[in-house]
Amino acid sequence: MSALGHSDVALAYLRHMERGDIAGGLLLFTDDAKARLPGHPELSRAQLQEYLTGAHQGFVASSLKFQPTGVTAEGDRVALEVESSAILKNGLPYRNRYHLLFVFRGGMIRLMHVYTDGALAAALA
Repeated sequence: MSALGHSDVALAYLRHMERGDIAGGLLLFTDDAKARLPGHPELSRAQLQEYLTGAHQGFVASSLKFQPTGVTAEGDRVALEVESSAILKNGLPYRNRYHLLFVFRGGMIRLMHVYTDGALAAALA
């Protein structure tokens, strides 16, 4: 698969997350995929599903939006720079910036590294 195709898959993952379609988003991952998130050990696909399900419960349905601000693709790697916005269930706004690195195998995500700008989210608290 071309790097452009990999970018499309990475962006499709974000669209699934916006809709709260965690199961659909994880269908883009290999069965043995791993994820590295700030403050967490390496997560399996099943553990990532559990984490994302819990995280999405804090947002008002359909309020989560991701705006990619940069995409870099080379070989089996895609890096996305993304800004997010959402409304928390307590009515407060949520914003964050992310750098997501996806590594692909056979057209599917086999590894995802997530880096966030904790200062931006903390400023809203």
